Amino acid sequence: MGTSIRRIFLIAITALFSGQAFGSNFLEPMNLLGSEVVGDVEVTYLGTTIIDDAEALGYLNNCSELKTDNEENVAPKILDPADLGTIVNVGRKIWKVVEDNEPIYEVNRQLASALPKGIECWDQLEGWMPPESAHYGITYKNLWGISVVDFSFRLNYTFGGQYKGLGRFLNNISITPSLINVMLAYHFYADVEVPQVVNLGTTADPIAGAEINLNWRVETAIKKSQNNVSFFVDGQGRLKQL
Repeated sequence: MGTSIRRIFLIAITALFSGQAFGSNFLEPMNLLGSEVVGDVEVTYLGTTIIDDAEALGYLNNCSELKTDNEENVAPKILDPADLGTIVNVGRKIWKVVEDNEPIYEVNRQLASALPKGIECWDQLEGWMPPESAHYGITYKNLWGISVVDFSFRLNYTFGGQYKGLGRFLNNISITPSLINVMLAYHFYADVEVPQVVNLGTTADPIAGAEINLNWRVETAIKKSQNNVSFFVDGQGRLKQL
């Protein structure tokens, strides 16, 4: 009797580790949402809001505290009219927003902009519109349809700034986490990149534009998934997911 039980036990263990007992994915319960499981990850648009005056104070940054990755625009300058159509990012080009499931909030420091060369701070321009915030959500599910990562974020921007009545510029471009729920044994990371700012108008009457990329990855002990989404916003307030 003891020999029979041991034999049954060995057969069960062999079947289990060969994937025959419960299917080939039994030993991979942490498969991420992808072509082999459900489908490609989708970024869901959740709506756009105008930020109220009280909250806007957090986004209209103190320029003395702003970190910049643009060495060309650090020293004080007087704007040359010829530079009006040269758009530069007086701010960050890349920063982290989530590090191993922990959101990172530095509203006054993790910002990008698209301003005319020679301008150091948004308050040197006029005609700014109220800040806007577009909401998006990302969800990962395992094989059983259970959400293992829920991440929502806000893409914030202020548009419409002018220099002596000319141009339409951008400021306070940022992505901030608004919700993150991660199941045990999953690790979520995200960063923002603003690779370029451009002039969509003319030299005399420029319209600033900026590309914003959100890059993220989800890791477990046995699998890693990486993805990204890109947006484009211009100085007239038009936002598009690419």
